[in-house]
Amino acid sequence: RHGWVFAQWVVAHAQRYHVLSAIYADHIWTSWAASLGWRDYEHPGGPTRNPVLRHLDHVHVAVESGRPFGFRPR
Repeated sequence: RHGWVFAQWVVAHAQRYHVLSAIYADHIWTSWAASLGWRDYEHPGGPTRNPVLRHLDHVHVAVESGRPFGFRPR
């Protein structure tokens, strides 16, 4: 339950923290397809039973590096 709570928090604050994607428990959310919500996730190497590669024991979050494109300080 805690993992899903955190994963949902990440998505809810994605714009503020410049989140590109989040992966948890065989599901993925991406900023470029946000309207699709959480989708099924399969490791790029193919189906696996490895719980780490399936992100069953942690939330994987990818964020933009540095300042987002077009960012202008106030």
